[in-house]
Amino acid sequence: MIVENLIRLGESETLEFKERPTDDPKEYLKTIVGFRNSRGGSIIFGVKDDGTVVGVDNAPKIRDQIVDTIIANVSPLMMPHVYIYTLDGKELVIVEVGPVNESVSFLRSEGPEDGTYVRIGASTISAEEGEIVALKSERTLESMDSMIVPGVIGEKDSNIVWLCEKLSRKKGDEVTVKDLVGLGLLIPCNGGYRATLAFRLLTDNPYGHAILQCARFFGPAETEFADRTEYSGSILTQADRGVEYVLSMIEKPSVIEGVYREDLFEIPVKAIREVILNAVIHRNYRIEVSPIFIAVFGDRIEITSPGGLPNGQTYERMLEGYSLPRNRIISRVFKECKSSEGWGRGLRRVFELCREEGLKEPKIDIIGHSVRVMFYRRRFSMSSVTSSASNEATVLRMFGENPTMTIAELCESTTLTKHDAEVAIRSLKDKGVLRRVGARKRGEWLIESDASFEEKW
Repeated sequence: MIVENLIRLGESETLEFKERPTDDPKEYLKTIVGFRNSRGGSIIFGVKDDGTVVGVDNAPKIRDQIVDTIIANVSPLMMPHVYIYTLDGKELVIVEVGPVNESVSFLRSEGPEDGTYVRIGASTISAEEGEIVALKSERTLESMDSMIVPGVIGEKDSNIVWLCEKLSRKKGDEVTVKDLVGLGLLIPCNGGYRATLAFRLLTDNPYGHAILQCARFFGPAETEFADRTEYSGSILTQADRGVEYVLSMIEKPSVIEGVYREDLFEIPVKAIREVILNAVIHRNYRIEVSPIFIAVFGDRIEITSPGGLPNGQTYERMLEGYSLPRNRIISRVFKECKSSEGWGRGLRRVFELCREEGLKEPKIDIIGHSVRVMFYRRRFSMSSVTSSASNEATVLRMFGENPTMTIAELCESTTLTKHDAEVAIRSLKDKGVLRRVGARKRGEWLIESDASFEEKW
């Protein structure tokens, strides 16, 4: 792409403007390191942040200074491609940087721990310890989740037995300890086995950050919680619970087709499942301060996974079907269980499913060290609203007759499904019409006497 078009597009993950080199070269050296540790990129000197071309004075001297500064300060050693380009009679100095493939780049003066930078969107930021480890593993054949954890366990270890049984049920075929070794989950050692990080995450998961936090909010902003739930333990189970949580929080209107009633969720279940599975499979488990977040709002659903995209992966390449798993062992286990097909094809299918249902396409954002996928919720027709109101009327009538009735008893006494009943009850609570009083098992439902049900519609 010619320089004029690059400038017109503006700063991005792979492009930065500098009006001129400053007295402190670290300002642009950090960007160069960030480019090398990400997808590569270009710095154009002689252009303001807003894209205004101002040029530089004595471009040949500036070019030579930049080359010398990069060679002296960036490790591993690089030979930058720096050249002069004339645009509208003004001279620009352009630095083109390719990604480093076999190591991690850093500023020599700061060292590998403090001098490693990455590119996030149009910003260059310092890489955290966990991200540095991830960068190193992504540049080798070693997967992040293949790290060996301390201790040796026996073949009859409860976690081994549990995982074999769990995977056998999901796969529909017997999974043995030998299979766990073949998957890279266990390493034979002195008559026992050393466990990998993947094995621990898939079984007892003792890591406090490797959890799933779910929340529903009133309205479109994070101002007031309507519900909060947290799931820990095996990431296999977390993925299932996350899908169940979202499905319990969104609408499921009934559509009559001939003599049959078909329950359709407002967002395709397969699309929700694919994104949540991707969040669990591909998150950076080295980042120890952030769980996976699932937030349900009145107008959207946000699923946020810590770690950003694996190095070398891009949004465009994902949609083209290019798969680059960060956690290769975990990814393979989920694939063996027929739960996931991989980032590329699965994500493309998410977009197709939403389009087929007439929904606005999901939005994907890179926010700091996280990837966020946003689903836009459907605006229901009046027939769906009428169905919801009818369900709520049924709930009020039954609880009015028997305040101690359980949800299970409610479903047995009516045509409501458990999901329909829970949605109706939650809606009535939000409207201040219904309230639960007393202990969880011995309490009762209270219908507010000063709130006529009919007046709510």
